[in-house]
Amino acid sequence: MANKKLVYLDSIRGLASFAVVLSHLALMYFPFLHNFSNAPITDDHAVQRWIHNSPFGFFYSGTAAVYIFFVMSGIVLSLSSARNHYPLAKNILSRYARLAIPAIASCLLAYIVFTIVREFNLQQASNFINNETKIREPGLINAIYFGAVKAIVNLRGAIQYNPVLWTMAIEFYGSLLIFIAYKTRKPLLTMSLLTLLFLAINLHVFLGMLSFLVGMAIKERMPLTENNKISSLMIIVGLYFAGAHISSGSYALFTSVLGNNVYEALNFLAGIMIVCGVMLNGYVQSWLSSKALVKLGELSFPLYLTHWSVILLFANLFDRFNFHHPLAETLMIALLSVLFSVFFVRIDQISIRISGLIKRYSRAAPGRSIR
Repeated sequence: MANKKLVYLDSIRGLASFAVVLSHLALMYFPFLHNFSNAPITDDHAVQRWIHNSPFGFFYSGTAAVYIFFVMSGIVLSLSSARNHYPLAKNILSRYARLAIPAIASCLLAYIVFTIVREFNLQQASNFINNETKIREPGLINAIYFGAVKAIVNLRGAIQYNPVLWTMAIEFYGSLLIFIAYKTRKPLLTMSLLTLLFLAINLHVFLGMLSFLVGMAIKERMPLTENNKISSLMIIVGLYFAGAHISSGSYALFTSVLGNNVYEALNFLAGIMIVCGVMLNGYVQSWLSSKALVKLGELSFPLYLTHWSVILLFANLFDRFNFHHPLAETLMIALLSVLFSVFFVRIDQISIRISGLIKRYSRAAPGRSIR
């Protein structure tokens, strides 16, 4: 794989982050789109039932979006790790700073919003966002702890303050495995063996780590020769897989084979096929390189980290003032999430700068030879 700036990957991240926002808004206002409870969908929700049973659920597939993140992280980290000779400890510390600083900031933001909702008695209803925002001992120090420690090292449980931070631990451990693998003579083999260890945790975590391995394999083995016909088919199949739900009629054949694992398995495959398809398709790359989508890509991480707090605040505000229009609320909160993420970009930039300084300090250390 050529070592060059893959601008279109940023745009994929932006679209994937927006899909995560839509996924959580669907759970909030249109729960039968996902229908994770596998309940019968009555005629009162005929539109949701049709969309749920259609192959078009990729628009709000937050799970496929997350696997896209992991595969792309595997690619980008492999590109950088293959050519850098920094000590392993410096790579790990640098990556920790890159992830932990935004995670801490997002938990502090969530704490502020949670406090506003509580102090002004905005929470009026039992709904998805209120039920999933679980903070047992709210406080500034506690919020920092969850962002700095729990979000980065906890692979098993949900994260307080900002539940979307469950992906950060997979990002961190996946990065760690790549850093270790590229210190060996056979990085792909080493990465494969290390990835197998995560089978001991659960399927969800294992597939996340496997996505990093796939990203490395793409970097190491996939020739980037454009083939627009085959890659277009890959993208279409990937988008189809991204819409998978256990009770969806469009995936009944897969459900009969994979059972309850159909949702996780097909979303995992969707992430791989979409990324690979885009990397082999010049037309799609050109479209994704438009200024608007690249700008959305720049907001992807801030949008991912802040949208939960935006939903928590404005969903309760709308409810408090008796504004009950699900579609209008969805559109407004989605827009507000994007707009608010602009203010969080500075935090993201700071984490990138500090992460880079950690590496440069290692290079500049007197009397040391970087090998």
